Amino acid sequence: MTEQIFKDEAEMQAWLSKQLGENDDSLLELIINFEDFQSVSSDEMTEKKIIESFKICLESLETSEVLTENENISLSSKDVLRPDFVLYAPATESIIIIELKNFVQPSRQAGTEVSAYANEIKTYIPFISDGDIVNIIISPVWSTLLCHYIFHEIFWQQRNILCLEPVLNEDGIKLRIVDYKLF
Repeated sequence: MTEQIFKDEAEMQAWLSKQLGENDDSLLELIINFEDFQSVSSDEMTEKKIIESFKICLESLETSEVLTENENISLSSKDVLRPDFVLYAPATESIIIIELKNFVQPSRQAGTEVSAYANEIKTYIPFISDGDIVNIIISPVWSTLLCHYIFHEIFWQQRNILCLEPVLNEDGIKLRIVDYKLF
């Protein structure tokens, strides 16, 4: 059982919002195993694809600008599509969608929510490719259903997804790249 760091997603969102503000919107500053991950490689085809996806996403995290935080991005007034964060990464000209999950039960929804948000963003920017959208899921728990969804999206759909988990270390709460072999 993973140690619960946040009591709910609202607390997780408030923490990440504060961290993004203090770190000039750089998520990279929060990832404790970023440098170690740069040297990760595999000869196995599926692992290689997951590693590639994670690394593509990491390229967009050095500098970014928060566009929305927990705001409805739906074009339809009848619908509610509320990603936790949408950022813009000028270095890679990418849109970053961040979905936070704090409990096992809703974590299975993270994948479908990220896909819905990405599709809605495509209605605003019709010619944006999937390669220009970076999806980040931050969760302390990685259910089998969510892991299978992420694998499918990365391997078969060629989507860019990075999976992070909150951890406690000597500097407080940080993020860690989830072991790619989990997927």
